[in-house]
Amino acid sequence: MPAVIRQCHLNRVGLVQLCACLLAWLAAPAWADTVVLDADAHLAARRATTWQQDQAEYVLLEGETAFQMGAYGFHADRALVRIVTETRGEQTVRHMAVYLDDARPLVGEGRAPVAAEADRLLVTGSTAARIKLEVDLKRDAQPSGDDPFVNAGQSRIARYDLDATQRRAAGSLAPATPPLLAAQQPARQGGSLTDPPPEQPTVEPAPEPGAPREPGQADDLPDLPDDLATLEVDEPEQPRADTVLPTTGTVRFRTERVVFEREPDESALMLIGDVRLIYEDAADGRSVVLQAERAVIFLAPEAADDAMGDTAFNAGAVQGIYLEDNVVISDGDYTLRAPRIFYDLQRDQAVVLDAVLYTWDVQRQIPLYVRADSVRQTSRTSFEARGAVLTTSEFAQPHFGIGANRVTLDMDRDEAGVMRQYFSASHSTLRVADVPVFYWPYLAGEVRALPIRSVSVGQSRRRGLEVETAWDVFALLGQESPDGIDLTANLDYRGTGGPGIGAELDYNIEGARGQLRGYLLPTDSSEDRFGRRVRIEQDNETRGYVRFEHRQTLPDNWHADLEAAYVSDETFLESYFPDEAHTARPYQTAIYLLKQEPDWAFDLQASTQLTDFTEQLTTLQAPGFQLERQPEVGYYRTGTSLFADRATWYTENRFSRIKANFGRDTPADRGFREQQALDLFGTPPDVRFTDAADAVGFDQDWRLRVDSRHEINVPMELGPLSITPYVVGRVTAYDDDFEAYAGEDDQYRLWGSLGTRFSTQFQRSYDRVDNRVLNLNRLRHLIEPSINVFYAATTVDAGDLPPYEADVEDIADGPGIRLGLRQTLQTQRGGPGRWRSVDWFTLQTDLVFRSSDGNRDRQPLARFYDYRPEFARGGNHFYTEARWQVSDVLGTIGDLTFDFHDEQVSQWRLGASLQHTPRLRSFLHYRNIRPINSQWLGYGFTYELTRKYTISATQRFDLRENESRNIDFWLERRLPRARLRFIASFDQIDNEQVFGISFTPEGFAARNPFGVGQGGW
Repeated sequence: MPAVIRQCHLNRVGLVQLCACLLAWLAAPAWADTVVLDADAHLAARRATTWQQDQAEYVLLEGETAFQMGAYGFHADRALVRIVTETRGEQTVRHMAVYLDDARPLVGEGRAPVAAEADRLLVTGSTAARIKLEVDLKRDAQPSGDDPFVNAGQSRIARYDLDATQRRAAGSLAPATPPLLAAQQPARQGGSLTDPPPEQPTVEPAPEPGAPREPGQADDLPDLPDDLATLEVDEPEQPRADTVLPTTGTVRFRTERVVFEREPDESALMLIGDVRLIYEDAADGRSVVLQAERAVIFLAPEAADDAMGDTAFNAGAVQGIYLEDNVVISDGDYTLRAPRIFYDLQRDQAVVLDAVLYTWDVQRQIPLYVRADSVRQTSRTSFEARGAVLTTSEFAQPHFGIGANRVTLDMDRDEAGVMRQYFSASHSTLRVADVPVFYWPYLAGEVRALPIRSVSVGQSRRRGLEVETAWDVFALLGQESPDGIDLTANLDYRGTGGPGIGAELDYNIEGARGQLRGYLLPTDSSEDRFGRRVRIEQDNETRGYVRFEHRQTLPDNWHADLEAAYVSDETFLESYFPDEAHTARPYQTAIYLLKQEPDWAFDLQASTQLTDFTEQLTTLQAPGFQLERQPEVGYYRTGTSLFADRATWYTENRFSRIKANFGRDTPADRGFREQQALDLFGTPPDVRFTDAADAVGFDQDWRLRVDSRHEINVPMELGPLSITPYVVGRVTAYDDDFEAYAGEDDQYRLWGSLGTRFSTQFQRSYDRVDNRVLNLNRLRHLIEPSINVFYAATTVDAGDLPPYEADVEDIADGPGIRLGLRQTLQTQRGGPGRWRSVDWFTLQTDLVFRSSDGNRDRQPLARFYDYRPEFARGGNHFYTEARWQVSDVLGTIGDLTFDFHDEQVSQWRLGASLQHTPRLRSFLHYRNIRPINSQWLGYGFTYELTRKYTISATQRFDLRENESRNIDFWLERRLPRARLRFIASFDQIDNEQVFGISFTPEGFAARNPFGVGQGGW
């Protein structure tokens, strides 16, 4: 008698019920009185594993599995076969149950006339003939017990035995013949069951197990051939709804002790000690693991016998599960931890107390934790939490989180199969170390779009206390973020600048992408301080900026760019957003249309300014104005072949209506003093820029301009020498002359150039080089000399034309030559099996001679552009640039320009970067620009103190003024899924000090807080 029956409490189980249990246990086996088929059973597979269990032989078939017996035949991915041998007198009968994974009709040679298709299919039958097994590899081994397919197959076969026994107990002693699959389920496309087998009688469906039978119904069954009437094909299992736990499949458990309780209305299994339950739903591949110290499984009364004496049973028999003490639930997509959990499977919900729910955002590679007083699971992927904290921290006391009275979490897979999480939270508070710092009535959105993006708090000498925060707008509004769209709101307090609000919109949708940036200070009463310039006081001024950029893809290789920009005043960007003032593209409001083909392009553009001043300092310094176009049309050809590839044609053609827009502001509006304005702009500080342009005759009215450039290259090879003669012609015409500017009354300029480029290459290898100190393994020396000889002539000197655009009006003329030499030393690094070539040392040298100083007065720093000699700047000079990759962790770079006119170095730079250890990096950079009397030294390091702390310090030193320009210091503390940074900045020239703290959750990039490390003019 099974041990679990011996544990029944007789005081709770009546004698009649106990006898029923015993009678059911002693009932005849499922195959009693079956008709035996006299036909061989064929089993074939790549691999077979056999073992003995409960007086039966099991065979697990894997790889190209096939089964055929009588009129039935199947292909499958895998099959579990149970074989029970019975002796009937002198006859040996083998009763087979075959559980198939992805069953398909048997095709090809030996095709059976009857087949079926299903994800999981059970076929049973008995044979007095042989069982033939054909496999490539056979082994005898006991399964580990963790194979979901084996467990599901054994469970399904056990349920079949139970159903057959119940049918006999109900009085149906004749073998029940279930409906053939052909009569109840159409075959998949290409199957063979849409019609009954040829010349075979149609089989009527048999009643469901336990259903009342009409008198004589068993005798009314048609006479079938033995090979049809004795094979039973089970109806395939169908996927179930999205329940909290699977309702189909197998439940297996492991524990130290089992107690079986049986009541008239309900039975229960009490599991004590290291409980582990595994739900395996073969229909949809779902698996759920439940772990606890103690558990109670509530079973339906009719399932009591199925649960006795076994550690696996049908999932549909479970009505409820209670688990306590160190409970952990996981299905691969989420993990739930709690001291106690109760699953009410009849109501399809779970109640969890003191819960921790864990899931993972695959896209941002960050986790999500929901810690709550109680959690109610309402479906497989839906949870509702009360008294909850939403956080990315695994600590019980998170550093940062969102508290809410009620949180709902829903999970779903997108089209790519990636699990995405969505949440909603009511009466939410932002919590830092469990301290509420912000309240919002309702939040919702994707988990990866947690509403807080960054928080920075700082104290500066210029504006006092400043607080900067960035928030996800869709989450604040309780809306799901549309695909490809990200919207961030900035809610700040800028000290004396007052409250500040901003928006950052980024989108990348089908056929379009772009961004919108905007910021507003409604009442700014701060001071704009820029080093030694005069302070500019604000008196409750409304200040801000907005910038919009959009690119639209159009049909037929067209695309359109739209942009617009507006700034409230001259110093707003420099004061609050130095990145925009110093490095951003020039602000303008414009439209640009382009049609691009492989060797030609056509464009149309128009632009204007919404302000009467130049927004960015780089543009103000050179050229000092914004160029408006209304409109400009261009046509270009690049690399068009001529004369059967003997020549190549390049052309640029533009028709423009242009105007130089000088600002109506003065240098004093930006705080420049007398000498500063004269040195930088050549004008007193109280003179407007537009008036200064009028004083030198720079026409600020609209001008029509036509510019057409044509170049033909004729490349040829002469042994190892490459020779490319080229000829360039250019015509530029205006609708009026420039007599007021330079006394030039010619409206047309003709410019032409003739030249030839020569180049070759030599190389030599030194295979014996092996130096560990210099990290050299073999050496190859590449020498690439080149010469560019040219002569250019023009009818109008560049200095006689207003410099609307440097690449049109300000082009060079006269003869010239460039002698260039590029040398490269290459070595190998990496080691055996992973060698790679590395440019160990590179040296580029250029010697340029020109007939005159060219435009040296307007461009004091000389530079030559080999692809367009007319763009050359300055006069005779020598230029060199060197790069030395000393090792994989040390690299250096430097360049130098020697001006022969002044007979001195006009500029030189040197830099180095060193990775001392995996945790320490440092850099050094020096820059000397003589024409503007600028000498800078910069250096710094970053050191990872521990896995949690990183420190960084940088300094820029003004050697000309012999004082520190600025020192930036930060200490970063890595929190669970967040970064906390302590910031300090000291700017001696601007007389500014900033101390602050910046907090950024992992997965987001915070803007530069308080403009630290940007510097001024």
